[in-house]
Amino acid sequence: MLRVLSRVPDPRDPRGVRYPLTGLLTVAVCAVLAGASSFAAITDWLHDLDDQARDQLGFGDQIADRPVFRTKGQLAIDICTDAYADGVVFDFAGGDEVYGNCTQLREFFDDRQQAYVLRVASNFMLTLNPETRMTCAKAIALLATDERRWQVRSAGAGSKGQRWYAWACCRTRDVSRAGRVHYQIMTIRGSRADIRLAASAE
Repeated sequence: MLRVLSRVPDPRDPRGVRYPLTGLLTVAVCAVLAGASSFAAITDWLHDLDDQARDQLGFGDQIADRPVFRTKGQLAIDICTDAYADGVVFDFAGGDEVYGNCTQLREFFDDRQQAYVLRVASNFMLTLNPETRMTCAKAIALLATDERRWQVRSAGAGSKGQRWYAWACCRTRDVSRAGRVHYQIMTIRGSRADIRLAASAE
């Protein structure tokens, strides 16, 4: 295989070459044949080779450390940590459901008393008190029985007009973090009529 793959011309600029093309191609082919289906898996296959095999492929001791993969929530923690170290102050942090589902990120903000607005799934569990827990969907259904608890506000104009939301505030308590009190914002999105209908019908 090495002999065959050595015939493949190398299109790279010699000034930027770190590893031999023949070795890279051999690793890729063998790793895929062994079941690797991603760049990370191919890298792991290479790291699992013994020193002699790596030498034969032309890598020697030049292989970089295994890559460290981070979730978006963990990357957000890294970014905010650096920002705090530089003296940056946020009024609040915001993010979609990918960040809202990251427990580490929410606890990171809680520990620093950082205000944040992170979207969570409808099945996200809320703790109203030590004895009462329910999903966001259930909490919204309960709040919807009293239309006075909701305020309809626009989140700004979108491609199809105003993005109307109904907002309600719900006090919760995080029993896992020294009983710290939180205020959860519940939202329903739709036209003003749809929102009022949903609030009065449920």
